[in-house]
Amino acid sequence: MQVSIFNDLYSALCQNFEAHYNLIKVSTSAAATNALSKSGPRQPKAVLVVDAGLAKRKNKVVQNKLINYAKTGGTLLFCCLFSSFVPPPNFSAMSRSMELGWGFGDYHRTIFALNPAFQSVFGSEVFATLEKAYSMKTVHLTGVPPQAKMYVPTEASRVQSAVFPPNEVDQCPAVLQKHGDGFVGFIGDVNNEAGSQALIMAMLSMSLIQVVPNTCQRLTNPELAANRTPMNDVSDEFQDLPGLVGGCAVCGDTTPVKKCAGCKKVQYCSVDCQKDDWKSHREQCRKPA
Repeated sequence: MQVSIFNDLYSALCQNFEAHYNLIKVSTSAAATNALSKSGPRQPKAVLVVDAGLAKRKNKVVQNKLINYAKTGGTLLFCCLFSSFVPPPNFSAMSRSMELGWGFGDYHRTIFALNPAFQSVFGSEVFATLEKAYSMKTVHLTGVPPQAKMYVPTEASRVQSAVFPPNEVDQCPAVLQKHGDGFVGFIGDVNNEAGSQALIMAMLSMSLIQVVPNTCQRLTNPELAANRTPMNDVSDEFQDLPGLVGGCAVCGDTTPVKKCAGCKKVQYCSVDCQKDDWKSHREQCRKPA
């Protein structure tokens, strides 16, 4: 099921990968171990973990291989469907095993702003491709060092939900953390926002020397354009939908939604709801218009 959802949500992103990089896909522990055993020019320049199965205890050997890969100069990213499917206990155990220090935080939507300290990390040209602020429905992390927080809440950031109160936000949805000689990243966005796609591409194209220390955990309101509203900060794909949005096809949530990438007709508030509906929607999705 995860493969079908991944292909539906991330086909455009994968095409972008393949246009810029030699992409190698592995789906078993043996294949992952083999790929990570390469050295010299054959060693991966970066590894993207999109399958939450990695966090299972039985895959601890691969976890150790990956963290050693990062410590010796590699770039390791947890992204795409990983945050949607990883159980919190599995994530916590994996984080301890890999010496990351991260905790599994809250799951909700809010607006985050780009940490300006990362301009010197990515360089001005790549940094300019990143959204200065956007709304994410995301799994957050706790225990992230301030200098590793790529997107941070502003003083105005509040939980955006029809169920939960609009509390202040103090956790992190996107991380790039120094680990030995390399880096480990995490993007908790579950809806494949345009801003998150740009962030993944930036992490893959970076030429990192050091993460510049930054003690700022919250940005002040002037960091955002004065005329922005929550809807202005939602990705362009959401802004194109105001006449179509009638709520999520599964739960009815009126949070800005994504259309199914296959039929462009059915709308969901999250990957969780799309996953729940996929068994019944699959055949309808594939019918010719």
